[in-house]
Amino acid sequence: MIDGHFVRIPLLIIILLIAAFFWVRFVEKRNLYSPLRPVDATPSDIGLDYEPVKVRTEDDIDISGWFIRSEQP
Repeated sequence: MIDGHFVRIPLLIIILLIAAFFWVRFVEKRNLYSPLRPVDATPSDIGLDYEPVKVRTEDDIDISGWFIRSEQP
């Protein structure tokens, strides 16, 4: 007779792998893609000095950001 563990354990592993796949896809979309709304705040809002930075890539995409100097070099 086949013990129930031979069926339950692989089934549990498959369910966990499917859940992990969907969790990774959810986290990926939240963390790797463009923000859903524009960023209105700047580092000066929390008391940091900064310089705005804009870089143009080889494929003509503008990337904007901030350069914040370290207190200790």
